[in-house]
Amino acid sequence: MQTLDTDIVIVGGGVAGLFAALCAKRARPELGVTIATKHALRADAAPGDAVGQVAGDEAVKRRFMAAIEAGRWRNDQELVWRLANAAAVRLLEWREAGGAPGCLAQLVAGGVRPLEHHRALDLIPAADGGGVAAVLMLDTGSGKAVLVRAHAVLLATGCAVASCDGMAMALRAGLPLRDMDLVQFDGDAASSFNGGVAIASDGSTAMQGLYAAGDVAGGVHGAKRVAGNGLAGALVFGAAAGESMAAAANPSGGFADPDPAALAEAERRAFAPLGRRRADLASVRARLAETMSGDLGPRRDAEGLKRARHALNNLAASIAAMGVPDPQLQDNSDWQDRLDLENLVLVSHAIGVAAQADDWDAAKLHTTLVRAEDERLVAATEPVAFTRVRPGESLLPQAAE
Repeated sequence: MQTLDTDIVIVGGGVAGLFAALCAKRARPELGVTIATKHALRADAAPGDAVGQVAGDEAVKRRFMAAIEAGRWRNDQELVWRLANAAAVRLLEWREAGGAPGCLAQLVAGGVRPLEHHRALDLIPAADGGGVAAVLMLDTGSGKAVLVRAHAVLLATGCAVASCDGMAMALRAGLPLRDMDLVQFDGDAASSFNGGVAIASDGSTAMQGLYAAGDVAGGVHGAKRVAGNGLAGALVFGAAAGESMAAAANPSGGFADPDPAALAEAERRAFAPLGRRRADLASVRARLAETMSGDLGPRRDAEGLKRARHALNNLAASIAAMGVPDPQLQDNSDWQDRLDLENLVLVSHAIGVAAQADDWDAAKLHTTLVRAEDERLVAATEPVAFTRVRPGESLLPQAAE
């Protein structure tokens, strides 16, 4: 297996990933930074037209209250406070950098290593239990595994409805996903997932050395995101993570040894489908879409949630048994589709578990956390921490009167 070493590896080349890399290199130009992308690294990310991002104390408070109220008080208030304070500055920096094209040009000129057509498979913990040691990746062209060792790892994969790789990786690594029940819908179709990997305001996670930013992270938006806050959140927390990783990186300290058992299991899981009986992936995808738009759609009830949980258990069993008859490693699109669908079923299962935990009542003021334990997903709830303002109160004096 090929091994690559880098101070920082960023998984995902969207706004959050690009801006994190830029901020990390600005903070410490001497660090080695690698951006790994599932497909070609493209400079067509969002141009920077976030809505209403103006500076000033009152504007900050208005932005904060708008996000909290739209999110039905389910947001992490410290994340929203950071977003409200930093959005205008980060958006200006993004524009001054030239958006995605300019940012990418600066990164290439600054020596950032692009690792294109490399899909991230799993996070590999350190053998001594000291956090994340590496990311196991797959060169989709050659079909060979690549181990990328790093001092810090950023998940910036977004959450496209096609796979949700980053969230699935986090679950398999034992990390909690928060508020996965909070899905926004456009008609019958899911338009955005507002839950994701639980993060602190600097983008750090419960796993030492691992950070998350952008749509893969949860807690910023609550039940509903305000227009423009998707881009603003990617910039603010991408920058926070980039600067935090740069500060924490210790090139002279060497690289942690990956846990050999975890590495072997991750490689086994990824390559196991090859040469096995043909999978009816289209059927699984159709059944999954029916469940997610039906019993786990915008209108949920207790009986429907039970049906969804049963259906998702069956889908997980189905996808585990499905293989790809062609054992070819190079450019095997069926294999990639199978890996995508496995991740999507896992994350969909997390949505179902979270929804059932709170009976899909977004008015309940608690946070739902889903994690993997003993090869199954379990959920727990805890009260929302009202660290800045409580329901019925406001930071705006005229609104509170």
